[in-house]
Amino acid sequence: MTSDWPVRAMVQTGPGVMELRELDRPSVGSSEALVRVEAAGICGTDIHMYYDGAGAIGFPLIRGHEPVGTVIEIGDVLRQRLGVDVGDRVAIDPFIRCGVCRYCLTGKGELCEGAGEEHYNYANIPLSEGTGLWGGFATHLTLTDRTVVYKIPPAVDPIKASLFNAMGAAVKWTIDVGGVRLGSTVVVLGGGQRGLCCAVAALEAGASFVAVTGLERDIHKLELAEEFGVSLALNIERADLVTAIAAAVPGGVDVVVDTTPGSNQAVTDALEIVRTGGRIVVAGIKRVPHDAFALDDLIKKEITICGVLGTGADHYRRAIALLATSVRPLERMQTHVLPLTDVVRGIDLLAGKEPDQKPIAVVIETS
Repeated sequence: MTSDWPVRAMVQTGPGVMELRELDRPSVGSSEALVRVEAAGICGTDIHMYYDGAGAIGFPLIRGHEPVGTVIEIGDVLRQRLGVDVGDRVAIDPFIRCGVCRYCLTGKGELCEGAGEEHYNYANIPLSEGTGLWGGFATHLTLTDRTVVYKIPPAVDPIKASLFNAMGAAVKWTIDVGGVRLGSTVVVLGGGQRGLCCAVAALEAGASFVAVTGLERDIHKLELAEEFGVSLALNIERADLVTAIAAAVPGGVDVVVDTTPGSNQAVTDALEIVRTGGRIVVAGIKRVPHDAFALDDLIKKEITICGVLGTGADHYRRAIALLATSVRPLERMQTHVLPLTDVVRGIDLLAGKEPDQKPIAVVIETS
């Protein structure tokens, strides 16, 4: 395996500022590894990370928290710990866990309570710490003794594998927290990449009815949802959500998964369309207080509402297995594959700054 590539990265120097840099190639210790990044997904969080500088411990730093790549160097200690070797393709968990808090010890490392250097998102660590090669918008990335990785089957190419993060969230939100199973009826509010992945997870779990919602600008996403096999792809600017779901599933659906950001109305709608004794999973960050919560509906219908944040190791593993075995054209979600130098454009695409484009999932290919 050749490993003499130059190290290049798109380095963020402050809010809304990013530049291509060539960086020093690090030496690899016994508890470290070097990965040649092949692909890294861009998600909605990257918009806030880039424009607002959200989450950064300090600048400059390398963003990108959905990386997939091939191990090109690994120390003996880390080889045994991770069970991977040179030549293995891996997806890198975006969080470095402390490994000792109550959540890490119970298999919920995405809720890690570790503080300071004990708990970092790979995309928030500055160049000044360690090798500096943390984020996925680079040709290389460092693994440490607290990194968690997931092997990618040879049949899954790195571009498709970069869906591991979005699909991992879907496995957690829809199946584990939502409780979707054979015969369930499900509505997914929002048709972005995570909404579409939630619909796919519900279908793969055997749901008998799956609906996905979107706006007029989301027609291409709704059409793709139909290709995936959903029962109903609903443009809520053309049809009333509550009326449409009542007609399709009288009495309400078992599970509603809300992936819409910044929309409190989605929660209100969910309370109306879920059945008595049903469950609502709220995943979309609202960033505004909810002042119209229908508490009486919550009580009278005995509804369970669950918030979800992050994704656990088991969810990622199962998501990767789904990517390897599903017969659905999941790669169709990846509407744009861009070179490393076009990271900013990729973020702009997801932010809607190119109205003539119709992005769903944007991937940076670093090779």
